[in-house]
Amino acid sequence: MSRKAAIPAICRCTTVCQASRQPASRADGFLDGSIDMVELAARIRKILRRTAPGSALAPVEWLGENAVSWRERRVWKAGRQQSLQLSPNEWQVLAVLLRNAGRTVSVEELREAVWSEPGANRDSYIRQYIVHLRRKLETDPRRPRHLLTVRGLGYRYER
Repeated sequence: MSRKAAIPAICRCTTVCQASRQPASRADGFLDGSIDMVELAARIRKILRRTAPGSALAPVEWLGENAVSWRERRVWKAGRQQSLQLSPNEWQVLAVLLRNAGRTVSVEELREAVWSEPGANRDSYIRQYIVHLRRKLETDPRRPRHLLTVRGLGYRYER
């Protein structure tokens, strides 16, 4: 099993380089062909947010009655012995909200954290990920206590 390097790295490929994108690769990101500067800047911001000192989440975090293990990428719901399955994008959304607990996170911030593409109109996807996370994590998804909507501004995680 490979470890990520201490220094973030983005690789640029002039041709499609699927072999270097394998999980064993040490790069944090890849760019194919010509470089779009807006996309490059967004990817750099994403990597710096993820690797910045103090950005690490606790190994196990409690979300209400649920235990979230970041190392194992598992969530255990109270009263169940099996862990819940979260998609990679659900993990990204949840991680951003937990890192910013108590603060409203805009849909744009969540979108950039998941896709690294500023301006891509995927707001409905973010909304769906929040709905899925509430169904999986909240005791009563219709009346969430932790994953809250701040109308017109974004979403907030409350402990």
